[in-house]
Amino acid sequence: SPSSRANSKAIVDDFREGAERFPFFLTHIATELIPSAYKREVPATVNRYSVKLEDIFSGNFDECFTTNYMYDINFLVSKVPRLSWNSVPWTLIHGEKHGLEVPLENVKVYKPQLPYRFSVFHSKMAILFYKDGVRIAILTNNYIPIDWELKSNAAWVQDFPLKQQGTKPNEINSKTKDTTEFKNCFEDVLCEYILSIAKGKSIGETLLRITNKLKKHDFSGARGILIPSVPGRHKGPLMYRYGHMRLRTVLRQFDLEKFKNAPIVAQYSSVGNQTSTYLKGELLQSFASRKNASSQDKLKLELIWPTHEQVRTSLEGWSGGNSLCCPSKNNKDFFTTEHLFHKWKGVEELGRNKANPHIKTYTRYLPDTCELAWVLLTSSNLSKAAWGTLERGNTQFYIMHYEIGVLVLPEHLQMPIFSLTPHHPLLGSKKKTIVPSPHFFTWDAPKKIRPRNSIRVQLPYHLPPKLYTTNDQPWAWDENYVKADHRGIVRVVK
Repeated sequence: SPSSRANSKAIVDDFREGAERFPFFLTHIATELIPSAYKREVPATVNRYSVKLEDIFSGNFDECFTTNYMYDINFLVSKVPRLSWNSVPWTLIHGEKHGLEVPLENVKVYKPQLPYRFSVFHSKMAILFYKDGVRIAILTNNYIPIDWELKSNAAWVQDFPLKQQGTKPNEINSKTKDTTEFKNCFEDVLCEYILSIAKGKSIGETLLRITNKLKKHDFSGARGILIPSVPGRHKGPLMYRYGHMRLRTVLRQFDLEKFKNAPIVAQYSSVGNQTSTYLKGELLQSFASRKNASSQDKLKLELIWPTHEQVRTSLEGWSGGNSLCCPSKNNKDFFTTEHLFHKWKGVEELGRNKANPHIKTYTRYLPDTCELAWVLLTSSNLSKAAWGTLERGNTQFYIMHYEIGVLVLPEHLQMPIFSLTPHHPLLGSKKKTIVPSPHFFTWDAPKKIRPRNSIRVQLPYHLPPKLYTTNDQPWAWDENYVKADHRGIVRVVK
């Protein structure tokens, strides 16, 4: 209808404004792979403001550093031929269980030594060095084809210039006076994280060279704060540098009084073995952290997870569930009985309503206005292994996985903008402006209630999320599903 088309245009226009100003982007949907049964349900606007792999790896970079869990080298080189050039050194860190062979002379491959049996190297990042600066990208995609085709994923991307004499530290990123005495400076956190990967002389020297190269750049305008996870049993100040304890420490610096009773959303693509005590206690306390927090704050957690019917009717059909890692035993009864489970509902105007989530986001929002306090884009799924857990009377913090994420608050959009590819329609800087006293909103916020300096954040799902009904069955990848998907396939796994 004309009214629905007008509404769709208004939302996409708002998305354009957000895409030009906000530091993270949805990644491209491969429209040529969309099944014919769903062609009409995916709008022409699906990719208007999303980025491809080759957008992120664009321009004449002269060195590359990547981390990820999974790689397909042929796929990467087909999209970014520059990665195979002998003149472009490429340091590749991976988490592949059975090793990774890379038949390229310019590539140095390394798999970190993991301290625990079930530890995983899960960080998804790219660092590209250019003549005049460096590009940092924090992703939710693996470097494999299926993660760049029909799934909902996203990337935080920012370019940073070389340091100039007299550069002042970024007040938002360098203030910490917490008990940890550890700076939130983007540069320090990034370099320390990279060096934590090194176990062995050869790779240690390489990573030290890369961090020294990073330190020549000015990160004072970072539009986000890094939230890393590093395996270990951390004590003392180290407890507050990683995982959910770092998030707790960072959020404690910001005045979020307005959101003291606001729900917290956890949207993920894999879930570990949970207990109500951990999820609604220790972890929720970190997500709900703020300056001058009170025990009277009303804390509410909303988990966004697809139903089995949503997986069946997705663009990928049942096969898409292979990337939604959850055995039935991890879908705990208390997720339902305590009303934690909410359905994934992708934004139709962006064609994400049938694109399974591989993205991982956490946020806090006001249900009446859909205003957001902050947004966290990360590789961390909903598990103790990724986020960490307190031990020994809260004197020790145990983490199993390597992860990396970036927390964005409205204050960060007041930072100056620099681009290494200034003519790129999204990653360029020509249309971007600093936003005075910005506010974050989702797609669902009525325009009439939003202030002029509001930005619609590129979250691919609707808020508030809808609770599971009694007929909804949460997706589990070890269950049989006899109803066929759009390819006529049923799922039989046992």
